[in-house]
Amino acid sequence: KFFEKKLNRKLNINNADELAAFKAKISQPEMRRLLKNQIDFTAAGSNVVVRMSRGKRKISVTEMDVDFCDSKTLRRMYDDMMLNNTEANRVSCLRANPDHYLLQGVSETDQEVIEITAGLPWVSRFVIRYGDFASLQSKKDPAYPYQAAGVSYLPNGLAIGAVRHQMKDTANGCHIKLMVEFPALLPDRNIRAHERHLACEFYNWFSEFDRRIK
Repeated sequence: KFFEKKLNRKLNINNADELAAFKAKISQPEMRRLLKNQIDFTAAGSNVVVRMSRGKRKISVTEMDVDFCDSKTLRRMYDDMMLNNTEANRVSCLRANPDHYLLQGVSETDQEVIEITAGLPWVSRFVIRYGDFASLQSKKDPAYPYQAAGVSYLPNGLAIGAVRHQMKDTANGCHIKLMVEFPALLPDRNIRAHERHLACEFYNWFSEFDRRIK
């Protein structure tokens, strides 16, 4: 509520749609420039935390069910949302969570992300490289035939974490296990905060997928 009141007072923004529209008007180079100080700060902090964690990680896990498609279709729609830079996808990515500032595909496998993660007060900038399993510590569950997984890198090439989102069919649609790896030094409360972050963004993405199918 405090966040909503602050936006309304400063920018006359009252809801997620208006916030996404406001961010969408800002060009990608300008968004990076505006957030540069925060990005540099979190990058420096991430370098320290990753090295002090000595390669160990904690994993946030959020599980959800959808009833509008099977797991193969969900994986295809997820890939499209993350890597296909249509205007509709750009706005949907911004709308999915107030913590999002820029999500865009930069190649067939790489996605640039600028967002607030794990309930921290500052934004981070990193690239998720899907299909890169070099440092993943979570294990693939053979019960899930589809997954979107890869390593998260800072611009300097340091691996700061990873994602492994797995999908399987159910009688009514499909079940999704969303997993994000963080340096082990990060407090447990931040891991729990990111589970809520995942629940928010994927609920909104899945709602958008449902609308598109219908």
